[in-house]
Amino acid sequence: MDRKRLLYFGTPGTFFVLALSSIVTPICIVHIGGELSISLSQRGAIEAARNLAIVSAILLTGLFVRRVSRKFLITGGLYLMSAGLLFTGLSGSYRLILCSIALLGAGTGLVEALINPMVAALYPENTERHLNRAHAFFSIGVCVSVLLFGELLQASVSWRICYLISACGTLFIGLLLQCARFPDMPDTPHTGRAFVEILRTPRFFLFALAIFVATGLEGGLTFWTASYIQRYYSELPRLWAFGTAIFGGAMALGRLGTARLSIRFPIGKILVIASLCGLASSVLLIRSKTLGLSLCLLAVSGLCTAGFWPSILAIADDSLAVDTTSLFILLISSGMGGFALFPWLMGVVGDGFGLKAGFVFIPALFIAVFFLLLRISGKGRAQTASSLGSTGATKKG
Repeated sequence: MDRKRLLYFGTPGTFFVLALSSIVTPICIVHIGGELSISLSQRGAIEAARNLAIVSAILLTGLFVRRVSRKFLITGGLYLMSAGLLFTGLSGSYRLILCSIALLGAGTGLVEALINPMVAALYPENTERHLNRAHAFFSIGVCVSVLLFGELLQASVSWRICYLISACGTLFIGLLLQCARFPDMPDTPHTGRAFVEILRTPRFFLFALAIFVATGLEGGLTFWTASYIQRYYSELPRLWAFGTAIFGGAMALGRLGTARLSIRFPIGKILVIASLCGLASSVLLIRSKTLGLSLCLLAVSGLCTAGFWPSILAIADDSLAVDTTSLFILLISSGMGGFALFPWLMGVVGDGFGLKAGFVFIPALFIAVFFLLLRISGKGRAQTASSLGSTGATKKG
């Protein structure tokens, strides 16, 4: 097989194993918590440790991206992810799990920092469409992995086996990309100067806040869905997994649908409408008292949340005349901060008032996303308005 063609298989595969590594903990957290006797806030701290390590690694990637090849950093990140998953599966204490999860996060950060700019380099035309398609494989990975892990847990297989399976899958994608030929990408300017230029752009902070809130919303739903179903509806791991799979499958459809709709409609309007629908579904989810209705509302929430992360990245890149790699590093760092903070806060509130109270964060975040998207689409410069209304903006070099 042609080495460049390997990249077209390896790139969606990378998003798939990113999902595998991020979803294995939410699915197994009930069993981990039971075995180690840890509270909801301690369980949320496991996800916070992973995401804080991701943010640190993403920022450090900026220091090496001019000196080390992107191929080395991405494949090295996948190998670190595999090691972190392996060590988590072998850990026997809460502290060791935190350290192993932090190693997993460090590897994830290396990959997250560079995989999105690489998609932008592979598809310089219609970036928002191709980023949504690429991120759809993350949601597909969520759907497949939760069903697999749920069945294993239902069959009384140890949660540690789920981590070992994830480690093997991640290692395979790393080896696949090791054999691939990466595309030529524009030279990245000196990271410090590029960061300063971006941070001097007031509009950047609007995008950073939007992606912080949007990814916190996605992270909160992804991390706590299984525990929510377990607490209020069923003790069967198969149903926890099924609920998370419905959410992940809806996100996959949402991202593919957003990519398709962006050809005909302004991406900004699609996201604003999605935020309103998500607000309604999340309020009804908290009030729902039946499993069937809750699963339907989780699906609607997944559809509505799906397009935020990749589309905000694409809109920011089209709107800000700065280096793409440096911009994505800073925006993804902001997003991962939201991924770290809000699942932990939901766990803290859940410890004090019940997990249903923790889910009040979800409609609040949908409201915040709605107003931020209105600000981006209505108050931006002419360049931003053009990017929101275009169906095929040309990427910068």
